[in-house]
Amino acid sequence: MCINWSDYDKNLHQVADYISEVRKNTDLRAPCLAIVIVGNHDSSAVYVRNKIEACRRVGISPISIYMDENCTEEQLINVIHSLNDNFEVDAMIVQ
Repeated sequence: MCINWSDYDKNLHQVADYISEVRKNTDLRAPCLAIVIVGNHDSSAVYVRNKIEACRRVGISPISIYMDENCTEEQLINVIHSLNDNFEVDAMIVQ
């Protein structure tokens, strides 16, 4: 599926229609996007909130994982590995 992202709303409808059609013709679950948020930055919160809203509009299940800004690199990597091992998660954003 090729999408021209110059018209955001039109493209969200295209993605939603595509996901709906695939799910209607198969026994597949909704795709899942995991979003790992490190810290509490206002601009990141807006970005993540917009991604979650877009996911819901098109039929993607979002999962949000909030981590303290003082978390260690090891803790973050462990969460990433855990999500990579989770067969319910199809994609991931670390913000």
